[in-house]
Amino acid sequence: MNFTMLARFVAYLLLIFGSFRIALAIGFRDQPAAIARYIGPNANIGEAIDQAALVVFIGLALGTLTEISISLKKILKIDREEVE
Repeated sequence: MNFTMLARFVAYLLLIFGSFRIALAIGFRDQPAAIARYIGPNANIGEAIDQAALVVFIGLALGTLTEISISLKKILKIDREEVE
């Protein structure tokens, strides 16, 4: 269960930071100095949004896997109690 909780925490971090980077890229689209400072000196807006969308997708996938893990643990716990 420790790995499930760790994976859940990582999934939330990926969602938060990926969403934040997308918001920064969209919010600073007309300010090249801010883009260079907060997104990266050699990055453009499209690449930043693509990379952040991938991070968000990985966070969603990891979060889905952790929810499946938690549900399976609950189901297996109920099945064990019924057998005993």
